[in-house]
Amino acid sequence: MRQATTSRKSRHFGAAPGDPMIGAGSEVNVLPQRSQLSQGSPVVCKRWPEWLPGLASLVDEQPVQDVLDQVQQLLLQRSTWVSYDDGSVESESGPSAGRVPSPYSPAGWERLQTLLETEKALVSALGHGSDDVRDRAVVLLNVLYDGHPLQLAGDALPVVVVCVGEPATVCIPFASETDREAFDPSQAVLRLFRPWPARRKLSRGRSRSLSTKSASSPPRAPNGRRVGASELDTLPERSSNELAGPVRNVSPTLREDRRTDWSPASEQELPTGTQSLWAACHGHWQSYPISIEGECILVHLDDLEQPGFYDWYIARASKGVASPQLVTHPVVYAEVPGVDFRRLRGRFIVQPREARAHRLYELPVDQVGACWDPSTGALLSRGSFEAVRERLPQLAADGITGVYVSGCLERRLDEREPTPHTVVDRAMPATILGGVAKFQRMCAEARRLNLTTIVDCLDRVSLARAHRRYRRIGFVRIVDPKRHVPALPHPGTDCHHVQWEDTALLNYRRVESWYSLIEDIAQMTTEHGAGGVRLDNAQCMPCLLVPDIVELGRVDNDGIAHYDDEEKAFGDVVMANAEGGYWKTDAAIDGYPNPLLMKLTRELWLLNPSFLVLGESHFHRERNLIVSGLVPHTLRVATILAGISGKSLRRDGSVRALGENKCPTVDFIARLYRNDAHAIPPGALMVGGTCSDTSPYPSVLYGRRSWIAVDLLCFLPDIPLLLLGEEEGRAYRINMASVSREVDPETNLELEVPKSPRLAGHGLPRGASLATGMSMLHLQPSNISDSRRMKRSGSRETGLARLSSTTLLTRTSPSRRPSPSSVSPAATAMVRSRSSEDMLKLSIRSVSAEDIRQLDKAEEDLRREIGPFEGYDIRQIRGHYEHRLRLRASYDALREGQMVALVVREHAKYQVLAFARFTLKQIVLVLINVRGSHDGAPFANSVETTVDLRPLAEALVSAGFRNGCTYFGRWDQVVELCDCFTGTRDSSRYAFEEFLFRRFCCTLKPLETRVLELCPVSEPIDACEDLHRQSVRRLHEDDETLLDSRANWVAGRLARHASSLSSFARAMNTLQELLSTDKGLTETRARHLIRVCLQRASLLAGEHEYPPHDFRTISGERLVAYLMLLSTCGHGSLRETARLALTGNRMGPIVLFSPELGRFSSIGGLGTMIDELSKGLADLGLEVYVISPAYTFNRRGETRYLERDGIRWTRNIDVRIGNVGVATLGIFEGVENRVRLVFFENHSYFPRVYQDLGSQARMMEMLVLANRGVLEICCHKQLRPSLLVTNDWMGGLVPAYGRLGYFGGYFDDTCFFHIVHNLGDAAYEGRLYPSPAEVGFEAIHQLPRDVVIDPTWNRVVVNPSRAAFKCAHSWGTVSPSYLEELLTNHPLRHVMSSCRSPFGASNGIRVRDRLALLSKVASSHEEAKSILQNKYFGVSDPSIPVFAFVGRLTSQKGVHLILSATDVLMSLAGTTKCQILIGGMANRADPYGADCARRCEELKQRHRGYFAADPDNFFHDGPLVNLGADFCLMPSVFEPGGIVQQEFFVVGTPVIAYRTGGLKDTVIEWDPVELTGSGFVFHEYTLDDFLAACKRALRVYAKPDEYQLLRESTREYVIDVAQVAAAWSREFHRVKNIIPCQEEALAAVLDQAERELPAAVDAGLCTAAVPVVIDWPETSSRAVTVKGSFDGWGREWPLGRDTSGGWKRTFWLPPGTFEIKYRVDGEWLIHPHRPVSSASGLVNNLLEVHRGPAQVTQSNVPAATDTH
Repeated sequence: MRQATTSRKSRHFGAAPGDPMIGAGSEVNVLPQRSQLSQGSPVVCKRWPEWLPGLASLVDEQPVQDVLDQVQQLLLQRSTWVSYDDGSVESESGPSAGRVPSPYSPAGWERLQTLLETEKALVSALGHGSDDVRDRAVVLLNVLYDGHPLQLAGDALPVVVVCVGEPATVCIPFASETDREAFDPSQAVLRLFRPWPARRKLSRGRSRSLSTKSASSPPRAPNGRRVGASELDTLPERSSNELAGPVRNVSPTLREDRRTDWSPASEQELPTGTQSLWAACHGHWQSYPISIEGECILVHLDDLEQPGFYDWYIARASKGVASPQLVTHPVVYAEVPGVDFRRLRGRFIVQPREARAHRLYELPVDQVGACWDPSTGALLSRGSFEAVRERLPQLAADGITGVYVSGCLERRLDEREPTPHTVVDRAMPATILGGVAKFQRMCAEARRLNLTTIVDCLDRVSLARAHRRYRRIGFVRIVDPKRHVPALPHPGTDCHHVQWEDTALLNYRRVESWYSLIEDIAQMTTEHGAGGVRLDNAQCMPCLLVPDIVELGRVDNDGIAHYDDEEKAFGDVVMANAEGGYWKTDAAIDGYPNPLLMKLTRELWLLNPSFLVLGESHFHRERNLIVSGLVPHTLRVATILAGISGKSLRRDGSVRALGENKCPTVDFIARLYRNDAHAIPPGALMVGGTCSDTSPYPSVLYGRRSWIAVDLLCFLPDIPLLLLGEEEGRAYRINMASVSREVDPETNLELEVPKSPRLAGHGLPRGASLATGMSMLHLQPSNISDSRRMKRSGSRETGLARLSSTTLLTRTSPSRRPSPSSVSPAATAMVRSRSSEDMLKLSIRSVSAEDIRQLDKAEEDLRREIGPFEGYDIRQIRGHYEHRLRLRASYDALREGQMVALVVREHAKYQVLAFARFTLKQIVLVLINVRGSHDGAPFANSVETTVDLRPLAEALVSAGFRNGCTYFGRWDQVVELCDCFTGTRDSSRYAFEEFLFRRFCCTLKPLETRVLELCPVSEPIDACEDLHRQSVRRLHEDDETLLDSRANWVAGRLARHASSLSSFARAMNTLQELLSTDKGLTETRARHLIRVCLQRASLLAGEHEYPPHDFRTISGERLVAYLMLLSTCGHGSLRETARLALTGNRMGPIVLFSPELGRFSSIGGLGTMIDELSKGLADLGLEVYVISPAYTFNRRGETRYLERDGIRWTRNIDVRIGNVGVATLGIFEGVENRVRLVFFENHSYFPRVYQDLGSQARMMEMLVLANRGVLEICCHKQLRPSLLVTNDWMGGLVPAYGRLGYFGGYFDDTCFFHIVHNLGDAAYEGRLYPSPAEVGFEAIHQLPRDVVIDPTWNRVVVNPSRAAFKCAHSWGTVSPSYLEELLTNHPLRHVMSSCRSPFGASNGIRVRDRLALLSKVASSHEEAKSILQNKYFGVSDPSIPVFAFVGRLTSQKGVHLILSATDVLMSLAGTTKCQILIGGMANRADPYGADCARRCEELKQRHRGYFAADPDNFFHDGPLVNLGADFCLMPSVFEPGGIVQQEFFVVGTPVIAYRTGGLKDTVIEWDPVELTGSGFVFHEYTLDDFLAACKRALRVYAKPDEYQLLRESTREYVIDVAQVAAAWSREFHRVKNIIPCQEEALAAVLDQAERELPAAVDAGLCTAAVPVVIDWPETSSRAVTVKGSFDGWGREWPLGRDTSGGWKRTFWLPPGTFEIKYRVDGEWLIHPHRPVSSASGLVNNLLEVHRGPAQVTQSNVPAATDTH
């Protein structure tokens, strides 16, 4: 697979397979230089007759690739037609200025013919059976339509969507400040591609055609005669010289002036569909100067005044060029430091002006004004264009800006009641609705009212009565499954869910069908007045089905092929519903635009710059439609909201009930838009609605949530589309699909949320089933047999539709079984077949009188069910629509603003949706409670909602950075909230930054929506007393739960102004003044809050998720240094405040209790994590103890294993176990890596790790002994921990015994912290189940019953984990995502929530030690891979990808998923297959392990040389696998933290993992645009999703350059244990409210801070000081500190070594007499040569400081240097 794809890539580059992407020069050649193309023999164009045999090759792809080679050469030579303007000179000056010929000159006509033949060949190749051929065809078609070869580099251009009139800004960030300084912007320019100015006359009544044999307005041949499309292939070929060179190679008599405007003057018009092709291929590159603003390159493009595709790249600036230069190919400038060349290119898709502000309204024409006879049910009158015209003024008055007139196209006239779903002519308005004249009159009225008229367009036409021109184009056919003859045209289909029997699918491998589609839409706009189009089934256009290779390759009895080359090249016979073409290519996944849709939008925008192109979208293909220029029309939100209401809204509009536990939550919508933020291009437009034209109205879908549906429609960023009648509160109508209470067993609404940006839109939809022929009249549950018997007098059959013969299209005859590689998996999907009778039921038609009565009754029943007497009268909902639409129109943010989904905290996240909309000047918050009393008693009351607004802060910064501006204003302005419904303003005032970073709390009633505008206050922030008073009050309320100083203005102000000693001193004074204004605060409380502010300010230095963007953080060491200086020299109260802040600001001993530890007793990740964490904390200078059981036997069965590590017995202690008695613990102690280890031993209770002791009572005794024993050890050692950290259930009782008085007041100053490593099921909680006689083991544990037993549970369960959460001061876990999972789903979440600020940090490894170990294995990945392959597979082949799993073969690790996927993975990897290694041991006593072992043996036999496993032996080659594997497999069902992925990350091996727990935080999906990520993630635990992730991995592996970039990116995601220890240290310091400070670093920082003292003295903030040297004479001492009365004995000051080896420090102290004392190597001593004093009862040295000339001033101390 690697070889094949590399070959394809080398074709793109014109280079050998091994050539690098970036050359050795200073520039990146996207394409070969012109000289390389112009040298040698020119390419001789064989044209279509010579290309045809190659394109007809069905099995061998090489002939097709040879044709594509020639086509690519033509495209490269064609790029010489494009000019490059320097931008600093006049475009018409200079001898090298290019000239564009008229398309009707001989040269121009030859060019056009070349373009058309190239297009014809590529469209044919797009439907080929080979993946590589289709993939390459997509890329080359994009190059053709772009007019330049920028996208030939193997990557699609990144897209940004704007509208005409909106600013377009190119922003390219630098990787670092060094890179920014090294870049010279004068050396580069931005070049923007503009199509050649192509204006055309839009004359009504004239049709231009290229798709049929008789074009009504054909182009002219060189002799002036007009020719038709059929003659295009017969015109004389141009010479190779004409093709290879620019216009100057044409004879002088044929040259045209460059400035010739060839279109309007001559009245000649190019055929429809070729105008954009010509314009793009003769465009020019316009240059823009580059500027640097802040940390990025910034270029503003303000003149994109026409809709279209505008591509740009950064190029080298021209030097000394006096005129525009003609350049062969665009060359990306590679000398931008630290920026990958893919960031130096991009595309703006410009949509029509004010497209975002649209409010659309769908009018099914048949339904507008339709009338039935109530006595008979007969249809009296059908809707019409005239009826629509009469409604337009009212719609315009209601603020509607566009009307979608669905069902307006011509239909069959030979039926009494023709259905609008079967179209016979896509270019003609329906005769039955009024015909052309009435349609034009309707469009004229719409234009008068400034309404956009949007019409339908389908990719299929009527099977029986299609217009003759479609027959000339041709349909694809399928083999009759009974007679095995290709007799049936394939019905129109979406290949996944639905096919329409009465329609036929055009052959979209013929370019004529592409032009037919464009011509039909063009005619509707140019001749009939339409202003927009909605493409039905756009997510499948062009519908190219897999060719039936067996049938097309058939040979007749005379030995001659049954099908000619043209039928093979165009794939006239196909496999039923087997999707191919664009949608099954890697190029589509990579983000290349859909060629047909891009061509269509380019052409239509040239026809009409305000033309709106919508496209129906399903299957998560919105991104592909957007990058192709369309505006997707999606029902994603409607489907999820219906699911919340217990209903399954299906693709065809039918409604079923959702099964139990399948209903989604409102969090699905938040996840949907969070995914859009990464997967959908910035600025993208989409259209959303509450229902479709085939589904029931919102009242049926949502019930009481219909009001919520309107809120979502109006407040979400999608353009709202209303359906006729929905605002009237209607429920049912004649023309809709059925509603049933039958449970839909297949729908999985989890699939409505795209799982990966790299997979968006290309996963096979699951849950498809056979059609059930839905009729809206069937409101009651029914089954198939009953439904088929149901008939109603005077109406058509209303039961289930019959299964027609075409249902068999989805089945493959055994005699014609295609090869697996040639048929898309969609061919096996169950596609629902919709007959003409089914479609009639979705149309306006005659029914029976009984039907009408049932309809009215059902309507009234539903109204009563919703609850009009409780305030939910669906008939009054119109006012709600009007109000919400007016609100949307009134607020720019709601109408056009960007959106960011906010984070609702755990307890409300499944019922409350919160998001923000913002523009440059406005921010609006929307909060919606989607649950009500009808959902059950838990939802009948108001819900307290806490919302994290930090994503909004990040979005504002990102948007401002991207657009080179500041959103909303300064972050220190005062803001307040205004209710958008009532206009009332909240009395609370905030600083803008404070509001963004604090958790916003509000109360929402059931089914309530709140819309709040954030309004700036004109009052300056320093003068706003309301803000000052309220912020102090909020600080008092938040207290130690304040996690971020920016979440409070008072605390944030201190953090912002700590950049120097002077500003810090001023901020401290201000803080004291602010706190003193609150009379309710005592002096003690105020000082405590000052410490909180100081501590939180120090934590900002470690903030990585939301780092400060507009000020520099201050480290804990600098903060302590400032306080130390102020404690000696500060004025008045400032000195006292600093001294109090330093008092007790030092972390004492940290004790960790762990049931397993490192090499001594680890059997899982807990022991490893605690071992590494304790060492990491000790490396930070903290005093760390670890207490753990000394088990009789370690994991190797050894005894007395502590002795070999120098850990010795020190004492025995007795511990009481309730009424059981006293047990003795033997204590063993030692030191390792500065960590003090303490083990306790009792052979009876601790034989092995987690040993089952035989009874629940005995286990309870063991718990009591271990937990009380830990505290007894501390008492016996006289150890008073600052922090005591317990781990998992075995330490759960320690906080209870420590805090509930069982040890008196010994642990009153100790903070208890509990760490959860795994709480997966009951066993991990440590649950014990006493018998009724044992009650609750109270006699054993002697704790209050409520501490260990939940009284609400059905049975008595003693739960030590419950005790930990109830009694610990705080708790944390091993990853942020696992923390969220616990708080959201775990049975103990209510107890966990009692802690307001739990913590989560991912695990890490010792990177340096791991790299040292790996270096002994091999020197590189390639060497290790070769060793690995030879050892386990017997062959070394670098082209074969190696997948590896390392771990235990248990159900948690998900090994069964790997084993089930092995066979498919082998086929996905192609002919080279892949190699899979299972490195782990199975427990054959475990049924799961035994099954895995058996399957491993089977796979080893089936895939010799490609599959390796030894499940019966311990796996010892973990390091070799880490380094040698190409991908690591981690399909764990749950993984709280995970260490294995870090062991792979350290060497750059990407990981394929399930998105759970800690894997969710560390394994990030690879993004080839941003060049970020560490692997591939699957979101749904299914084989399909796992295989999809593996396929994405294989695709990247097949591109060596990208794979190397992935490995480089993966290395950056490894987490070192030092980072983990620092994170836990910050949290431990937060809990203790201590400023983190490493003593080793403090001395240097203190020296730097002292240089700032003079400025503080001059500013009057500090008293005059005198330099005093304090020394210690002994050079042999290892560490010396001094403490004294000069700072109130607040802090130990470190001394540093001088040049002679002694110890000293210069102190700046005020004059006076002070006492000091030295601490030398931990012992308090006095200086032998200084005077002493014992006045205080202790012997201290005296220090005399005299006022003198050495007093500190600005002149005698070096200037302060800011180094932090």
